[in-house]
Amino acid sequence: MHTHNHTYYNKAFIWGILLNSGYIIIEYIFGFILNSTALLADASHNLGDVVSLIFAFTAYKLSLKKPFGNFTFGLKKITVLISIVNAILLFGAIVIIGFEALQRLSSTVEINGEGVALVAVAGIIVNGITALLFLKGKDSDLNLRGAFLHMLSDTLISLGVVIAGVIIYFTGLYIIDPAVTFIILAVILIGIWDLFSKSFKMAIDAVPHNINLAKVKEYFSSVKGVRSFHDLHIWAMSTTESSLTVHIVSDKAVDDNTLLKNISNDLNNLFRINHSTIQIEHPGLDDSKCEQGC
Repeated sequence: MHTHNHTYYNKAFIWGILLNSGYIIIEYIFGFILNSTALLADASHNLGDVVSLIFAFTAYKLSLKKPFGNFTFGLKKITVLISIVNAILLFGAIVIIGFEALQRLSSTVEINGEGVALVAVAGIIVNGITALLFLKGKDSDLNLRGAFLHMLSDTLISLGVVIAGVIIYFTGLYIIDPAVTFIILAVILIGIWDLFSKSFKMAIDAVPHNINLAKVKEYFSSVKGVRSFHDLHIWAMSTTESSLTVHIVSDKAVDDNTLLKNISNDLNNLFRINHSTIQIEHPGLDDSKCEQGC
């Protein structure tokens, strides 16, 4: 990411935290005034999301820190760990809200539908604006994707509360509220699972989801000057940066420095692999036995 992107996302996190913190206070106050457990449950969910935004912001800032001491890669990997925490927090929010919805299936507590809908409209605006702040970064960074999913889930929940409030106001059918909630939670769960699975694979050093291993192998097989390759490893350094190591057997007729430069540039341009370590071996070296876990 470039410097202007750093500044943009700094502001995005700060505005997201401030806007949602203010809305949480409003939601708790009106949840008690309007006797709405839906608003109280949503306020608790939003509180968890603000905490997750703070975690994600901290991870984002740490990922920009240069290597130091024994941390020769810097603190970039923390972004992967935080993205897993974000997914777990979302799972927890779904369980809490789902349990609350189950309780309300048999509830006969009267709810001020009009008031609930009006407060939830404010939630759509606040959460929608915050989600848009992270929209353009959601496909390049799992932490930004996690923040986007958190805010999108809150927006959808607020929309569901609005719909439920309107229907309750006109019909008095209080069961509509938990019914709408279950539909929203099902939609959110799909996005959470995608976030969690990608984050977990990165945490255990699997090939990042945005890199096609077969295509990388095809590339090495097609490079002029590379007779063969082995000991190929690709893993995530962070939610935005990937590393690769490989041993290649080169043609003696090709200049090693030129070959290294060309491959490094291609890996960055074709596969967004930012850090590559390439060991060149010449024909005649016995590469049939690999002692490094190839």
